[in-house]
Amino acid sequence: MSRSAAPKTKAEPAEQRRIRLLIVEDDNVHRMIIKRFAMALDFDIAEATTYESTVELFDSDPFDCITLDLSIRARSGIDVLCHLRDIGRRVPVLIISGADEGKRSDTAQFAELMNFKVLHVMKKPLDLHALQQALEKLKTFVAISTDMPA
Repeated sequence: MSRSAAPKTKAEPAEQRRIRLLIVEDDNVHRMIIKRFAMALDFDIAEATTYESTVELFDSDPFDCITLDLSIRARSGIDVLCHLRDIGRRVPVLIISGADEGKRSDTAQFAELMNFKVLHVMKKPLDLHALQQALEKLKTFVAISTDMPA
């Protein structure tokens, strides 16, 4: 008895878009730490070190989420949030700042009043385990919100 075998073909996985993360951080060391952890989680990453570069990047590229330092040279994280609100880009935010607890808390409340989803507020220096967990939470939230793979 002979069996004809259908050729076995392996379905090629569809090209899936990675979650786009903009790291807004003017401190090189903290930016590189955040980048390294985000890369390990397969984010598609861009970096901004000033308010102006943040605006330029967001005006030209869609990002799914951001990590936001509250003090970026002469401007603030609130300036960034106001610009994003003005252009209609309310993306999930992870606040990472060396500012005091009161400023971090006030900024998170202000962001939520502007309808941003603040998933976590972290202080510097960074707790690496907490950073990894916060980035994982950010990725999962974006994936669920946009129906993308985590």
